[in-house]
Amino acid sequence: MNLNFIGTITKHLAVGFVVISALVMGYIFYQLEATKQYFANQLIEQASERIQTELDQFFLPVEEQILTLREQNALNLFEDFPNEKFNQFYIPIINRYPQISSIGIADSRGYEFNILPDSIAGNWLNREVHVEEWGMTERWSRFQFDETIVSVETWTQELETDPRDRDWFVSALRENGELIYWTKPYAYMTGELGLTASISWNSGRNDTLEHILALDVTLEDITRFSQNLSLTKNNQVFILTSQNNKIIGLPQKDEELNPDNMMDKLLSTPEEFGNQALISLLEFPFHEIVSFKSAGETWWGVIEPYTINDTQKLLVAILIPESDFATEINSTGQAMIAGFLIIILLASLLVRSHNRLRKAKISLSEQKERLFAEVHHRVKNNLAIMAALMELENMESNDEAVKDILTQTQRRVKSMSAVHEIMYKTDDLNKVQITEFIPGIINFSKKDFADIDVELELNISKILINVNQALTYALLLNEFMSSILKAQLDLDESVVIQILQKNNKMITAVKISTDNDYLKTRKGVGKQLIQVLLAQLGADLNTEKVEDFTMYEISFELKDKKGITSNYRYN
Repeated sequence: MNLNFIGTITKHLAVGFVVISALVMGYIFYQLEATKQYFANQLIEQASERIQTELDQFFLPVEEQILTLREQNALNLFEDFPNEKFNQFYIPIINRYPQISSIGIADSRGYEFNILPDSIAGNWLNREVHVEEWGMTERWSRFQFDETIVSVETWTQELETDPRDRDWFVSALRENGELIYWTKPYAYMTGELGLTASISWNSGRNDTLEHILALDVTLEDITRFSQNLSLTKNNQVFILTSQNNKIIGLPQKDEELNPDNMMDKLLSTPEEFGNQALISLLEFPFHEIVSFKSAGETWWGVIEPYTINDTQKLLVAILIPESDFATEINSTGQAMIAGFLIIILLASLLVRSHNRLRKAKISLSEQKERLFAEVHHRVKNNLAIMAALMELENMESNDEAVKDILTQTQRRVKSMSAVHEIMYKTDDLNKVQITEFIPGIINFSKKDFADIDVELELNISKILINVNQALTYALLLNEFMSSILKAQLDLDESVVIQILQKNNKMITAVKISTDNDYLKTRKGVGKQLIQVLLAQLGADLNTEKVEDFTMYEISFELKDKKGITSNYRYN
């Protein structure tokens, strides 16, 4: 074998190394795009669940309060109450619930009494109507309210509409007290826009009147709610009517909004509002998380219906720009490009190194030793650089979902057993609930098992475990699940994982649908790592075959294990 032949081999090795690295890089970029989509779905699903919960917390107190007040009125607790007593009772309710802007009581005689705040010096207003006695006249009074009521002024004006003809009155009677009726958004007599929740009752006995209780929720209140829904730096959340997609809750940030025109935008259509991202999102089906381009920017979003009750439904539009969450993923892609360039540079250096060796006429044995030592050293350094770049991205991120996804990408790149590092800061606590991290470990493997049409079933009890034991156990469980995948067993049923505590021992049972005890025949680093981790935990591993199933049981004693978790490293 001469130096020219060795030079040819070296060049082929360098070219092959570059080609393989390019393929690896292509696969990594593919995974990064999949990671981006996965994270967007997770972020929007979590946001949707949170918004649905917070909408419940916004509307349910209104319904609970109106039902309570209806029951009190139906029991005649406020019979023959003077207006002053009504004010003293209802004003604290309006003050307590910021989403309630006013309260009204009406009956079938054309009577209506309203209590609402007045913007003038923090005063209050009463509006009283009695069509059968006063005709089409309404009486107003402005007063101050602290512990007592101090009248400021009174006046009368023409009544525009008999309260018995209003939608909230007619529809509440139609529901016959069995359901709270929510109106469509409309203009109040004060000029504000809002929805009204109303319900009817009849006290029976000598009471022949139909009574109505109504609570108003302004669109300004709903907008304050939607603008407080901060999901990411530049997210937008719109609340719309389900009938004609009119906007009743404005987003936190939009270039079309300013303090002067904000309230004028209420009840506008998306086209009138001018938000192109919202217009594009409404073209997609409900419940479907989608990605689309708008004004040169990529957005992710979803339209989710929200039901107040059977009489009124709303739409919630969630919009998140990709730049709000994909920066770290894109940075990882840039780091991969830098790593690939380093690979090319290293390959070039390898060829140049060989040429220098050949020109110096170093002996064949020495040249071979140095060349392969250089290849080994530089490949090792290059992989270390790539892993370190990804690890830096992992450490800099504050989002656990991104950390898990980057860990998964790191695992695929290394083409070896997964390394799932769990980091805890335990200044005051040294124990954690396994329910806080075990589902994440199992979810780490779910996609790989889904690829072979096998589901993972997890049954986990609440168990407190020392942090240092938790770190070792997490690595063991992750490696155990990976070893099942690597064994390429023909599994036709779900893999069942059960974790429970008996006395002071934690027991993990893994049931797989095969009678092949693959751990006996399995060789390599994976099996050795399982043995090492078992030894670190002082754990026992027992195998039991039941019909066509194999049950693996890992058990170890729960105890305090001293150590500094922040310095824990898995090598």
